[in-house]
Amino acid sequence: MTRISRSREGQPPLLIHEWRAVQASGGGLQRLCSLVQRERSSNAATRAWISICTDEQLKEQWDHLHASHKQPTSLPLYGVPFAAKDNIDAAGFTTTAACPAFGTTPATEDASVVARLKAAGAILIGKTNLDQFATGLVGTRSPFGAVPNSFDPTRVSGGSSSGSAVVVARGAVPFSLGTDTAGSGRVPAGLNNIVGLKPTRGALSARGVVPACRTLDCVSIFALTADDAETVLSVAEGFDAQDSYSRVRPLNTTHTSDSGFGSKANQRPQPVLAICANPPWFGRDDQSPSYEAALDRARSLGWVLQPVDFTLLFELASLLYFGPWVAERYQAIRTFIQNIEPDQMDPVVRKIIKQAESFSATDAFEGEYKRQDLTRQIELAFAGYDGLLVPTSLTFPTLEQVALSPVEENSRLGTYTNFVNFLDWSALSVPAGFRRDGLPFGITLIANNWQEPHLLRWARAWLAGQTRTLGAVSALCLEPALSKSQEAHASEKMSEKSISVAVVGAHLSGMPLNKDLVSRGAVLSRKTRTSNRYRLFALQSKSGPPRPGLQRLQDAQAGAEIVVEIWELPETAYASFADTIPSPLSIGKIELRDHSWVSGFVCEPYGLEGAVDITHFAGWRSYISHLNQPEPASLGSVSTALIANRGEIAVRIIKTLHRLGLKAVAIYSSVDANSPHVHLADLAYELKGQSVAETYLSISQILAIAKSAGVNAIIPGYGFLAENADFATAVEDAGITWVGPTPAQMVDLGLKHRARALAIESGVPVVPGSKGTLTSLDDALAEAQNVGYPLMLKSTAGGGGIGLRRCANEAELRDAFEGVQRQAVANFGDGAVFIERFVELARHIEIQVIGDGRGAVVTAGERDCTLQRRHQKIVEESPAIMVPEGQRAAMRAAAVRLAAHLRYRNVGTIEFIYDVNKDEFYFLEVNTRLQVEHPVTELVTGLDLAECMLQVAAGQEVELFSSPVKHLPTTGASIEVRLYAESPLEQFRPCAGTVSKLNWPESLRVDTWIDEGTHVTTLYDSMIAKLIAVGSNRREALERLADGLNNTVVEGVQTNLDYLRQIVASELFSSGSFHTKSLDSFQFISSTFEVIACDGSVSVQDYPGRTGYWSVGIPPSGPADSLSFRLANRLVSNDDDAAGLECTLHGPRLRFHRDAVIAVTGGETLLLIDEKPAPLSTTLRIQAGQTVHVGAITAGYHVYIAIGGGIQVPSVMGSRSTFELAKMGGYKGRSLRPRDIVPIGTSQTKTIRLLSCPVISMPKQVDGRSWRIRVLPGPHGAPDYFTRDGLVKLFSSTWKVHHNSNRLGIRLSGPKPEWARDSGGEAGLHPSNIHDSPYSIGSVSFTGDEAVILGCDGPSLGGFVAFSVIISADQWKMGQLRPGDSVSFEPISSQAALKLDSEFQRAISQIRLPYDLGIEETIDTPNLDGLEVVLGKTTHNGHDYVCRQAGDNALLIEIDGASDFDLARSFEIFAFCERHREQPVPGVQELTPGVGTIHVIYDHGLPAATLIDRLFAHLATCQLRRSIPSRTVRLPLAFDDTVCRAAVERYASTIRGEAPWLPSNIEFLQELNGIEDISMLLHSAIFLVVGLGDVFLGSPCAVPLDPRHRLFGTKYNPSRSFTPRGAVGIGGQYLCIYATDSPGGYQLVGRTKEIWASPEALPSTGNQPPWLFRQFDRITFYPVTEEELDSQPADKLIQIVDGELDLTWYECLLADNKELIAQHRAQQRASMLNVPFLEDLSKPYIPKSRTVNGSSKEGNGSAYGTQVPSAIPGRCFEVHVQPGQKITKGHPLVSIESCKMEVVVRSPLDGVCSAVMVEAGDNVDAGDVLAVID
Repeated sequence: MTRISRSREGQPPLLIHEWRAVQASGGGLQRLCSLVQRERSSNAATRAWISICTDEQLKEQWDHLHASHKQPTSLPLYGVPFAAKDNIDAAGFTTTAACPAFGTTPATEDASVVARLKAAGAILIGKTNLDQFATGLVGTRSPFGAVPNSFDPTRVSGGSSSGSAVVVARGAVPFSLGTDTAGSGRVPAGLNNIVGLKPTRGALSARGVVPACRTLDCVSIFALTADDAETVLSVAEGFDAQDSYSRVRPLNTTHTSDSGFGSKANQRPQPVLAICANPPWFGRDDQSPSYEAALDRARSLGWVLQPVDFTLLFELASLLYFGPWVAERYQAIRTFIQNIEPDQMDPVVRKIIKQAESFSATDAFEGEYKRQDLTRQIELAFAGYDGLLVPTSLTFPTLEQVALSPVEENSRLGTYTNFVNFLDWSALSVPAGFRRDGLPFGITLIANNWQEPHLLRWARAWLAGQTRTLGAVSALCLEPALSKSQEAHASEKMSEKSISVAVVGAHLSGMPLNKDLVSRGAVLSRKTRTSNRYRLFALQSKSGPPRPGLQRLQDAQAGAEIVVEIWELPETAYASFADTIPSPLSIGKIELRDHSWVSGFVCEPYGLEGAVDITHFAGWRSYISHLNQPEPASLGSVSTALIANRGEIAVRIIKTLHRLGLKAVAIYSSVDANSPHVHLADLAYELKGQSVAETYLSISQILAIAKSAGVNAIIPGYGFLAENADFATAVEDAGITWVGPTPAQMVDLGLKHRARALAIESGVPVVPGSKGTLTSLDDALAEAQNVGYPLMLKSTAGGGGIGLRRCANEAELRDAFEGVQRQAVANFGDGAVFIERFVELARHIEIQVIGDGRGAVVTAGERDCTLQRRHQKIVEESPAIMVPEGQRAAMRAAAVRLAAHLRYRNVGTIEFIYDVNKDEFYFLEVNTRLQVEHPVTELVTGLDLAECMLQVAAGQEVELFSSPVKHLPTTGASIEVRLYAESPLEQFRPCAGTVSKLNWPESLRVDTWIDEGTHVTTLYDSMIAKLIAVGSNRREALERLADGLNNTVVEGVQTNLDYLRQIVASELFSSGSFHTKSLDSFQFISSTFEVIACDGSVSVQDYPGRTGYWSVGIPPSGPADSLSFRLANRLVSNDDDAAGLECTLHGPRLRFHRDAVIAVTGGETLLLIDEKPAPLSTTLRIQAGQTVHVGAITAGYHVYIAIGGGIQVPSVMGSRSTFELAKMGGYKGRSLRPRDIVPIGTSQTKTIRLLSCPVISMPKQVDGRSWRIRVLPGPHGAPDYFTRDGLVKLFSSTWKVHHNSNRLGIRLSGPKPEWARDSGGEAGLHPSNIHDSPYSIGSVSFTGDEAVILGCDGPSLGGFVAFSVIISADQWKMGQLRPGDSVSFEPISSQAALKLDSEFQRAISQIRLPYDLGIEETIDTPNLDGLEVVLGKTTHNGHDYVCRQAGDNALLIEIDGASDFDLARSFEIFAFCERHREQPVPGVQELTPGVGTIHVIYDHGLPAATLIDRLFAHLATCQLRRSIPSRTVRLPLAFDDTVCRAAVERYASTIRGEAPWLPSNIEFLQELNGIEDISMLLHSAIFLVVGLGDVFLGSPCAVPLDPRHRLFGTKYNPSRSFTPRGAVGIGGQYLCIYATDSPGGYQLVGRTKEIWASPEALPSTGNQPPWLFRQFDRITFYPVTEEELDSQPADKLIQIVDGELDLTWYECLLADNKELIAQHRAQQRASMLNVPFLEDLSKPYIPKSRTVNGSSKEGNGSAYGTQVPSAIPGRCFEVHVQPGQKITKGHPLVSIESCKMEVVVRSPLDGVCSAVMVEAGDNVDAGDVLAVID
């Protein structure tokens, strides 16, 4: 369906489906009245209407519509306004035919076609102007005035149906009726940018139409889209017995014969169309360019166009106005014309019609014979064609031209229209773009009779994928692209007129009643869903197959999308099919998910009485499948059970239900929508609401779901409502089985004081305590005197360790009383408390009981749950062998007594406290549910306790109760630990996160609810798994558990796994000598360090980083200074790839939680261990609990911290390195923050050798020293890019590091380049611009006139020249360049670079510094002699290959000079890379393709000459393919969105305030290229992806395939520091989509969906690529609003279709359009040369600088005290103090923005601020005074 941009919200509807939707929403009559009022008030100017509805006429139609239909809103044209030409009768309107004297009284009835439209719900709002008596094609022959063209009022609107066309083009009505004898239904459409359909003669009844030529007349349809035209045709067409010329559409319209015109159309995938060999343009050239473009468009669609001589057609056409057929016009109004005065008619019309008086009957027959002879010749001449493609009109005359030559201009307009009705053909005029002057152009498709479906199919293909203007309104529409299945289906539909019917039930394919469709010739069109306003019911059926009923709702929130099939039913079979539908079902209208309406099954309300709501099945087929499943094995009355829980216990219960053959019904909150229990269940229902109370504690919701799902049992698990007696009561009252104890038992045992009394009644020993609940503190104090201290104060309700407090004395009891009461009320709604004596050395033992509810009770062993933390169980085991067997037996007996006394029903747990010192046990409480720790019982007894619960609840005979044995025996031992998402070092704080890696040991039973990708929230209990071991004895079980825990991996969320490992491995646990308080003093040793403070940026890095992904724009990251980093790892005996910390400007303060060894290397800083100085570049031992503080970096820029064993964060795509732009790797993809707890590996801290290494002497700005960095020249040099002298200047000058630098790139201030060229041509207007090419790390490139060193986090692909690359041995210096440092570049040879690299690697292995660090500047004038940039050349397949130096381990292969885009060259690049994948070139590590280049990274130490020989040998084996895989990726585009506009505004306010591309990038591009609306270009162009990683992370570099879609432009100079993810940018002729928030230079035009996986979804390896695009994907865009873009998921908005890209096809496209392309580019260049800012684009950018207010380095004479300087250059971001303000040491003074960080400068002492020397926005240099403290 055609979609209109939603930016029109609040505007009137345009299309039929929009009108239907808005009318159905209410206010329909008022809306129509407003429309009529608007049209009436504007008609003096538009002259489109002859008569317009009165309000009374509108109301009469509206009332009649609603009175005639029970469900009028289901009608296909409900409330849709339309217009009719005023030669068509409409009841209540006078039919004038544009001659006031002709019609004097209103018509008493509607014309047949008007009646049909009204019956379908349409509302006629008026009658339109026309050429009098429909005689003419100009639209000027009317006494009511000429109707102005909707685009240009000085031009004709086309006739005779001028008014009908214009009211549609203006958007007043979505469709209108015209008539067509000679072209009146087509010419006005072509001149007004709308669709005009002239059906086959007789398809639409002409009864009630004033004839022009009755034998030829057709009623025609005007609409804005082909879809709407088809909709109207489907309603308006129909046989009319009262019209002698009405015809029935044949059942088979393949054609009437097997040969002839159009007979092969069904058999061809693409049409073969005749075009006029020599179009007669009548000396005018304004239409012909658009026609030629249209032919190109047709050929690009694969249509076959063959020039044919049209002379026969023109000869036939001449008969219409110059032959006896004019007599038909005379006959139609003979009485009238004979009885009126001549001045009562238009003179031209009268003259034409009066010609009939000169013709005789003989002339008529002669003319008919001639017509027949010509028709036969035409049939023979056009027999091989499917249709014709012609311009709708050859001319577009002005009103003045028509006035001068009315007949001649009229005749020219009919050149390609007059012959169609003579031949009984059908025709369709469709928009075909705009002329250069902005006027519309149209083409007409012509086919044989009854071939309207073909015409509409061709029209859809013609319009598919285009974003175009609708009529003359401002609305843009997106014409949907046709899939192959749609095209195929369209071909199948051609055979006959059909009606789309949506079936939902037994008529579905494969269902019992499908025969009723198939037998009538129906064809399955597609499967889809209804809109979300329906519910589906299973109706009560006394006979026949089950039937569904659809109920339509007003509230979409309560509805759902239901699966339907759309069948195309022959129209002739529709009535007989409808007769087979029994009540309460009938055929009505169904709304589909795309908001279109089709015929379909509806149900009368009475039919839904007693029906079963089956909406949750989402379709009838799923419901039937559900019914046809084997009848579940029921347990008595239980066959379907609902689990009133989530997480692990829900998963565990579902497994038992399925094993028993029972159905499982799950419930879930929105947070849990993707949880495993939802997918495992047979049915799953969402709980509405956000909080726990609104979801899992909502009794009413759960019961409603249970009833809807046909549940006959509810099992609660543990937690939530598991022990809620009110819930159990409500379940049983609803007639559903409660799987648990009786509600009364739950009430009695749920109150601990009541349970205590029942225990006493049963003879079970209890802990001495209060006899009942206590309501006051005084009562508690009194009872405490009897019980004695220490004691436990307990809430009587609840559990889980909540509401408990140990009180050692009276003071503690006083302090605790109100708090425990408050906690009890908050958690359980019951504030009652009681006290018990506290047992100092206690074990927590619990007995598993199962009761049948009639007094029979058995026990299933006992569990020892002693090991607890804060009354929360951590480890549980069975049996409880640390308690004497005699006492355990006594406990079991006591448990049976209590349960039997209560006649306990179902599974329960009776808990005891065992006093170790006294060897006594006491009753504690009863848990009336399944316990968390139940698996240990199951593993030693063989029971499935969930099954036992179900058996008892279902009233089954349970074998356990028939045995005389009351205590089930146990075998072996089992131990369970609970794994929580929590931080043991932070008081066991619950933690959230997304599980990125998971491994469970096969040796253990694991009950869990998480998987990789699961998001763990803190909204619910933090337990994520239980791990249970079993063995023949406790020792074996313990060993298996310890081994299993060591093999467990959970990454992405913090857990207590290490805590559990240490408990299980402890002597405390293995000995069994523990009690309930043992864990309070357990010393947990965490293999972590904690971040206490972090003033600078600190990130995790490893070496060499994330290699192997340069070709898709994923940088290696890793340490910026690899020398210092690798030496640090060597000092602590780590492997080279161990992860460590990189600190920028300032180090962190860390606390180590275990012993460790560290080494700190890199820049100059103060290292403190427990505040005591420690040496740098030395192995240091750190003890658990010690702090390490790395201070400010005073020389250099980075400091590195290596830790023995490395940092053990998860690896992402092969590396632990942090890449913050992508939120990838490191510590959750970001820099460290205070409170972060970072895991580290193990190392031999006691035995490691203590080593040291010399500290690098870094240049300091204060001592005037400068960095010397050695480089290899290239890949770009002189004289092609730079002048020779200019290049020498770049190497001989000193540069300064800009404060706006970071790991992505180091910006340099220095000499401006001297360019050897004026611009980058099509790559961009600035001379620095090149066609996008891959970079090497360490490249020194120019982004505009600003030099940048590409850092280890930089982009792999870009469009800027690079004049040198830093050698490998010196790239470590990039990591130490500090803002403000001075730098010079020394060019050296590649041989020297290899030697230096070899020494560099040796030095690291020997833990020393390289002999030649090359820091100091030693040269004045560089010597470039012999330092060649070009290292090799060859040719292949006619292409020139040049190898350019790109560093000492990289080459840039340039093909054909990397000139303008050439698809053949891109195919060459593809062949080269593809061949390398098949047979790798030895020594090559990675290939990265660019637009016209290939970047080669090769092994260190390999000579370039050797590699080049291998590459050229490889090239010789490459075979060029003419066709390669190429997907079409269709993306949404929010054009000119607010997010991108904000990024542009940010640039203007922070980097460059004045630039030609400001304030609007879009207006800049439009003005530069001479186009009015760039959005049209974006929506129509196809962009070919020629490279990835343009601005990181698979960002595509794409070029429009059609050269006419390529733009002139330039990139930002300097570039932006921020671009939002999803932004779409244009740089030169290239397009890029930004995969993440990043810097960038492309002109921003809008935003699309993210094209890079979210951080949580990033793979640990590269097997699952997170990037969207592939090389040679073809990108197209369609318009969406920002709201749509941001609210809809990517899988709903992004469409990907596989395909092939054919080089031959593309070459033909270029050849066929060579002249047009050249013409377009010339016009574009002319526009560019005329813009006023052209010169500014090539000028060097010189930033305006604001400096600090006062003297900096020399102090300030007006303020006395301590001067606080800036340590680095940057921009003052914020001032935190004011003069006169008292401050303390460490108080923030000023924030400096430097290196993309906010650096806070703090006061070094207490005092008063006497002066502030800067203000926000000032640039500061290192040493500038910021403030003075006195």
